[in-house]
Amino acid sequence: MGGSPAGRRFDIRVPFPWLAAVAAIPVVAAVACGGSAPAQVVEATAATSAGATEAVPSAITRPASSFTVDALVAAGWKRSKELDASLLPGSTGAWYGFFDRSDIEVRVYPDHQTATGAGVAAALEALGRSPNSNIRGGVITSLGNRTQYHAYVVAGNLVLLCEKDTDACLRLIQQVP
Repeated sequence: MGGSPAGRRFDIRVPFPWLAAVAAIPVVAAVACGGSAPAQVVEATAATSAGATEAVPSAITRPASSFTVDALVAAGWKRSKELDASLLPGSTGAWYGFFDRSDIEVRVYPDHQTATGAGVAAALEALGRSPNSNIRGGVITSLGNRTQYHAYVVAGNLVLLCEKDTDACLRLIQQVP
């Protein structure tokens, strides 16, 4: 019995094969109907003001979905201000707002591929930027301060910049049917 596991054969027997098939139906239906799968956490790094790099909390969810700003508003996101999307390559729109007491900037792209390409590149430029910085991204508040973002979520054709972490952004996307 001291042989290697590679030489062993394992047989898995399912006493009721129909049970496995029936159990798989809800999973297949949820995926086929656009059910919300868990967000995929991705590794990303952003440059700090000192020139070093640091890990950035980020996630990708619902890649096959296409969202509108109105759908986010219907889900509880409070739209506050439209931003200049011409500063964001590939973007068709950008808005500042909040959800669950967190600032969330929403950037709209034509599709998921553009959001994960040009959208993520622009998001990484904006993350961790000094609140007093006036260069591309972030909203200048009435007090003259810039909202600082520390995380992002790609949801379908959207890139959401999240104030603290991905939690509020992911909760918002979960509210959208």
